[in-house]
Amino acid sequence: MKKVKRWLKHNVGWAVLKAVIFLVNILPLRMMYGLANGLAGLAWILGVRRQIVFNNLNRAFGGEKDPHEIRAIARETYRNIAKSICELLRVSKFLQAEIDKIFTIQGRKYLDAALARGKGVIGLSAHLGNFPLMGAKLVQEGYSCASFIHGANEARAVKLLFDIGHHLGISLILTSPSYASVRQSLKWLRENKVLCIQADRNSPQGVFVDFFGYPAATPIGPVVLAKRTGATILPMFVVREMNNRHRIIFGPPVKLEITGNEEKDILVNSAKFTKIIESYVRKYPEQWLWTYRRWKTQPTKEQGIEGKSKK
Repeated sequence: MKKVKRWLKHNVGWAVLKAVIFLVNILPLRMMYGLANGLAGLAWILGVRRQIVFNNLNRAFGGEKDPHEIRAIARETYRNIAKSICELLRVSKFLQAEIDKIFTIQGRKYLDAALARGKGVIGLSAHLGNFPLMGAKLVQEGYSCASFIHGANEARAVKLLFDIGHHLGISLILTSPSYASVRQSLKWLRENKVLCIQADRNSPQGVFVDFFGYPAATPIGPVVLAKRTGATILPMFVVREMNNRHRIIFGPPVKLEITGNEEKDILVNSAKFTKIIESYVRKYPEQWLWTYRRWKTQPTKEQGIEGKSKK
């Protein structure tokens, strides 16, 4: 019975996705956004991951925002996710002219200065705004940009993601197997290119650092890669603005803190990176991926962190 349910879930979901792909590529842009809002409303009514969204928002903002504010952020989160998905599935049309019209870049000087060093750039990013489409604009502007694919264990999904990446001109690196992923990442950076890393994933193999006052298992990749290559760590985020325009924001480079102790270096710098990500999520809360279980992995007592962090 479980196998049947799993088969139905995957295949019905895939059929719905194919239908959405067809619609977003034949509808005018305005109607596509109307479809996105409709899909967001349907997902809300059906309660798709809604409890996870409320759990996350209450954990992050329960002491700062009232229930009405949290509910409003939750509803807008669904709309932003739906819009971003529809935009990505419209890749055959979201090229050249349209991408040029809907994107602006803030802080480009930081990216150009970092690349001038010749050691590559690690774009410190998050699941904020339409983060995959951000790479398409950078490629259009003449920058070589790569990103990772995490947890895509279905062949059809992997092929779809690679097809989208191909249309957008973005290079994609599978995180598994890990040795191949690391080798590709090092090569990419040593060729003085941009590697965008969403460093806000739940990472059971990572380190626990503070995120909104709670310990969160955080990937160590940005620190390890930066130490091995000398690449510049550059905050790199994208946010949705009025009329569904997008703004890419580059911040000043983040200096690594080197103490001589490998474990401490990873912990201290991962905490620093996570605080930068948190500052952007606080500024644009409705644009982060609250449907994701960021605090899924929790530390054991032996790891020395329990419950809510002290502020």
